[in-house]
Amino acid sequence: MMRLYQIGIHLYGLLVRIASIFNKKARLWNEGQKNIITHLPSGHKKDIVWIHCASLGEFEQAIPLIDLIKKWKNNYSVLVTFFSPSGYINATHDAIDFKSYLPLDTYANSKQFLDCVNPKLAIFIKNEFWPNYLNELKKRNIPTVSANAIFRSNHVIFKTYGFWLLEILKNTTHIYVQDENSHNLLKEKGFLNTTICGDSRFDRIRNHLTNEKLIPYIEEFKSNKKLIVCGSTYAFDSQMIIDISQRNPNLKFIIAPHEIELSPQLKQHGLLYSQSNNKNVSEYSVLIIDSIGILSRLYQYADVAYVGGGFGHKGLHNILEPLAFDVPIIFGPNYQKFPEAIDALNFGIADSIRNSQEFEKIIHQKLSNPTDKSTISNFCNDRSGASNIVFEGLKTHL
Repeated sequence: MMRLYQIGIHLYGLLVRIASIFNKKARLWNEGQKNIITHLPSGHKKDIVWIHCASLGEFEQAIPLIDLIKKWKNNYSVLVTFFSPSGYINATHDAIDFKSYLPLDTYANSKQFLDCVNPKLAIFIKNEFWPNYLNELKKRNIPTVSANAIFRSNHVIFKTYGFWLLEILKNTTHIYVQDENSHNLLKEKGFLNTTICGDSRFDRIRNHLTNEKLIPYIEEFKSNKKLIVCGSTYAFDSQMIIDISQRNPNLKFIIAPHEIELSPQLKQHGLLYSQSNNKNVSEYSVLIIDSIGILSRLYQYADVAYVGGGFGHKGLHNILEPLAFDVPIIFGPNYQKFPEAIDALNFGIADSIRNSQEFEKIIHQKLSNPTDKSTISNFCNDRSGASNIVFEGLKTHL
């Protein structure tokens, strides 16, 4: 199976290069893969902790760990690698010393990468398991930790054809999982090196987002009306929101599309944030965000939040950002792969909708009978502390 994987990963790289002719994300990834090794820091000159994240969501989980590592031993340099262009381009944090794309997981790349970086410790965030890198790390006796991992019974490693990946996963020194189900699934397969830690994003939102600065013109836009902030929306749910806004002119809506390219298409239904000012912003009921990097801070103004992704197949986006500001949330029907969404529903601080009618009905219910903010705050506080659990384990390897 490993031989087939080697063929497959090379074929994947070739297909992405072909796709880069037509696709922007593929083009960014392809460009990012060029000459990576020459720009990497040398682990023979400094002590490096290597943290790998698939994209921006995993990076948010990594930030509390990075802060704890740097606070404990500032002489360690932190290298963060990404697979996705969105992660590499948008991820910023003062405690990061180096940032890079991860070279494609070929046998040669994994050897070259580790020859150069020579990390004292490797940390893979969530479900990032690259066979060649894991094998090579094991050969070099480099401690390797998986943090914030989460598994379901239908995960590929538990399939008959995925047994070889399960064996490679055993190369990890320790696996910190988000929930008891993940712990039990691995234990059934003979893993004795697992610890339940929870989700470190709860630490991130409490420590960071609530200290964020105000955003110009949003208070003027909201005025004295109720505001629904809709984040990471796609064309389908954006249209639902616009339809609801037209039937409810007494409400204010902010739409922050997942892809900023969608913003000009929505311009006819509201005001683009880039064109807003103190004079015109209050005249509109819909404000369309065409700026990157401010969504998480927009939730501080919301009376109710809607989080997109639940009507598609790629998955629900980050519901923890609005919860950080004690804002109740609404999302679509496809949330089953996200434990935090299931917990929020069971806790009574979230609602799932199947159509526009339910969406509009729940908005009015939330506004007429507001959720107790202390309930949401307790929900987040009870789930914080994952980063400290992982960090205490990491200290034994540094």
